[in-house]
Amino acid sequence: MCDEYNFLTESKNSILSELRNQVYDLHSKLNILSQEKTELTQALAGIRAELEEEKQKDNNELELVKKLLNEKRTQLIESEKKKAILAKEVKTLKENATADKEKMDDLQQKLSKQHITAQKLRQEKTKIQNEMEKVKEDLAQAESAASRLPLAELPSARRPTKASAAKAQTKKPAVSKGAWKNDDCNPNLKNVHKNENLDVPNEMPCASTGGTSAGTMLNTFVTHTLFFIFPY
Repeated sequence: MCDEYNFLTESKNSILSELRNQVYDLHSKLNILSQEKTELTQALAGIRAELEEEKQKDNNELELVKKLLNEKRTQLIESEKKKAILAKEVKTLKENATADKEKMDDLQQKLSKQHITAQKLRQEKTKIQNEMEKVKEDLAQAESAASRLPLAELPSARRPTKASAAKAQTKKPAVSKGAWKNDDCNPNLKNVHKNENLDVPNEMPCASTGGTSAGTMLNTFVTHTLFFIFPY
């Protein structure tokens, strides 16, 4: 009996000792697990903090992006408004350019007409100048012929003067050129000779078949002179 009791006691002590060792190991493992848990909790807290920081950064960047998008949208709207205004201005400018072109065309046509008119006037002027030159030449020839006539020997009081010719021009109608072609003196010419307002002699030879060559030349001179004084 004593041996069994001792055996049981030893077995009991052995089991208790083994249990104590296991409990000690479990406590050691629990402490290790607790430390690991604490470390993991701290690491997780750090990760969460980093995530929060990254999230805050992302939120800030997102807000910045939203702000930039709003600014771009506002700029786009303003650009569209400016584009519409510019389109209206371009349309107005095109209309004004069309109107200006029409005005320029009208002015060009008027200038062309004025140019044509000016050319015609220059041609008329040249024609008139040529006619005046011809009249001057005829007058010079008449004066040259008159200088060789007996009329040059008449007293100065009986010679036609510029003043008397101008005075006669205002009071006497023009004498036709055909009046000088008759064989006899024209009555109108006699009236002209007898007019008291003229300084021309009352008795002047006429171009008749019985007249002298000097009378014919004198008649020609008077014809040119009266034609110059009384133009047709």
